[in-house]
Amino acid sequence: MLASITVLMFISSSSASNDHMLHINQDKQHLLDCIVNVTEQYFAKGEEITYFDINSDDNQVLQVVNNNMHVSLISRTQAKRLKTVQNVGYVIFAKHAKELVEKFTNFTREPQWNPYARFLIIISTFDTKLEHVFNVLLKFHVVNVVIVNGTGDCDLYTYDPFENNGCGKKYARIIQYGKCRQPAVTNLFPNKLVAGLRNCTITIGAPHWPPYSIDPNKNTTKLTGIEQYMFQIISELEHFKVQYVYSDDAENFTTVSDDMSVVGPLALLQFNKVDIILGGMMLIESRANAFDYIWSHLAYVDDLRIMVKRATDVASWKNVYLEFEFTVWMLLTLAFVIYSILFFALFSVKDKHSVMLKMWDSFFQHGHVIHGRFPIRCFFISWIWFAFLVNSYYQSSLVSLSTHPAKDYQISKEEDLRSYNVKACVCPAIETFQLAEGMKPYLNEIDGCDDLLESINMVSQYEGVFTLTISNIYLYYKHEFYNAWGTPSIYYFPKPISKVIFAVYLYKGFPVYERLHTVTLRLRESGLLSKITYDLYYEQTLMHYFHQKPLHLSLIIPWYIYVFGICLSVAVFVLEIVVVKLRIRHESEH
Repeated sequence: MLASITVLMFISSSSASNDHMLHINQDKQHLLDCIVNVTEQYFAKGEEITYFDINSDDNQVLQVVNNNMHVSLISRTQAKRLKTVQNVGYVIFAKHAKELVEKFTNFTREPQWNPYARFLIIISTFDTKLEHVFNVLLKFHVVNVVIVNGTGDCDLYTYDPFENNGCGKKYARIIQYGKCRQPAVTNLFPNKLVAGLRNCTITIGAPHWPPYSIDPNKNTTKLTGIEQYMFQIISELEHFKVQYVYSDDAENFTTVSDDMSVVGPLALLQFNKVDIILGGMMLIESRANAFDYIWSHLAYVDDLRIMVKRATDVASWKNVYLEFEFTVWMLLTLAFVIYSILFFALFSVKDKHSVMLKMWDSFFQHGHVIHGRFPIRCFFISWIWFAFLVNSYYQSSLVSLSTHPAKDYQISKEEDLRSYNVKACVCPAIETFQLAEGMKPYLNEIDGCDDLLESINMVSQYEGVFTLTISNIYLYYKHEFYNAWGTPSIYYFPKPISKVIFAVYLYKGFPVYERLHTVTLRLRESGLLSKITYDLYYEQTLMHYFHQKPLHLSLIIPWYIYVFGICLSVAVFVLEIVVVKLRIRHESEH
């Protein structure tokens, strides 16, 4: 009897166990069917979908999707990041909801992170509130998402951060789509951005960096910066409001590491302190990987240029010989010597020194009585005509140098910087930009170059120093580097080092991003951005007044040369008297 009861209990236990296993297998099959149906319906055939497994200890999801052969799954771990393949969709299988919340940040630490993609998240165990999962999704601006309850219920959940003017920053409720086998809606991934950014308030970070962004509290101008003006128009077209957060860290150059960690002003985007950052922010590859950006409005309109001090007037005494180049002076000397030798070889002249002095004096247009035979006079007159032409050209050049003084050599090429040993005065922001772009950097060599304007000011005051700066920044402030008569003290090279693209940075996942890019391009094509740029430069012109340079007379030959000439003349005169007296005494003795 006891044996019979034991057998019956064993059979009953085995039957219950089999029913339980059958129930688990059916629940698992429902989940797998749900995932296959979603991938077939909402992911394009042949797409490469990123698959993350967060300690689920279950490879069936990966196997069943691959066996379905509708999409290709790229199975990845949290430590391995994509470098070349763009994420177009995500399937995430997590055993615990709490672990998903803690590790979701790791998915965003790669250049190919794409919050615009569709997310299918399967969670087996909800050991934390569902709100916590959606909070982390909201933090990283993931909108197109469906969460599947990995139990037998296969319930579907989503949220809409744009509902009730949420503007992508908050959500009012968690939306339940019902069972996966019979969802309550026909489209699990609807367009949630129906109203765009209408009636939303966008927070914009704007460092003071004229002419691109201008802090009105600085009282430098009544106009707004170029990019501020652009967003003023965009906000009117898209019906949203803007709120600015101003700062003074424009030259704190933002750097981005390989794991997308940001150091600098753009970190405000990563921490969701602002929605947009503008103000002459340079576009570089590492930033482009970490954020969305708008660049078409200021593409290739600016560049990096080398600037040096403008060459000053040469010393006044140099204008005596600058009429002719060194080669011409040598040829004139050679002509004088050869003509003198020919003159003495063809004609017998007793006082050769007197003839040479008269030939030399002909250059100064002094008259002389020419004695001697007709051939001698003709030969001498031909020299006088030659001297007259040389003197006329010299006088003409001298007048030109009087009205337009000659300048010292103007350094205008990179080769000149090395030849003249010119020191670099480069601010840290430009140094970092060169290194980030892989350029051959010009590194700072002197003190007093802590920011861009300081380095420009250093170049305007001292020779033997050059700087590398952004052209439009200099052009905006250029009148501050003019002298009292409106003459610039800085010369910038005609050939730029490189072109610069400025970008407006947005957090990844920014709504209507493509629409904003199109509008900014249209604003540039319409000429409105060129107009505000001209207005800003013109207003700066009106703020500076220059005087007319007074007439300045100067003695071309300095006094010390004049005195030296007088002393030399007196010495020669005295020497002639002494020589004559010695000659007379010598003749009287013999």
